[in-house]
Amino acid sequence: MPRHPGRTQVDATGCPMVMDADGDGVPDNMDKCPATPVGTRVDANGCPMEVNPALRKLEQPIRFETNSTVIKRTSYGTLDKMVKALKDNPEYSIRVIGYADSRGTDEYNQGLSERRAGSVKRYFTGKALDPARIVTEGKGESEPAAPNTSAANMAKNRRVEFKFEFFIPNAPQP
Repeated sequence: MPRHPGRTQVDATGCPMVMDADGDGVPDNMDKCPATPVGTRVDANGCPMEVNPALRKLEQPIRFETNSTVIKRTSYGTLDKMVKALKDNPEYSIRVIGYADSRGTDEYNQGLSERRAGSVKRYFTGKALDPARIVTEGKGESEPAAPNTSAANMAKNRRVEFKFEFFIPNAPQP
């Protein structure tokens, strides 16, 4: 049986086992980013691939009226550009993150932010995008874009933000 340095795991024949703890396809001994989330598309070093800067420019937030989940008609152009980008780039998915201003309870605002993100997801799926490529989350009032000290600032906090990602929908868990 050959000797192997350190605590290298070996198989029944004594050969080193190839381990890939995060399931990204890059062996742990070569993985420079060893804890990437499941389904994240990685480069040869195991690090998340960089999103095209042109797509990053499309990540413009959209705003909502107080206590509303209705997408403003003025936001359709912004959303439609993201839809086109997703249709033209099937290797990308999008994270849709909802927020609220500080009026209301923490619990209510958390739900409102989740419903806002859900409204945008329904808009995207209504444009024939695969729902598995659209990840939603709500942040409630926890991450304001501006202090909740004026009506104008609160309007900035009633928003949905976007983040294009390399993500393989329905990737098997390691």
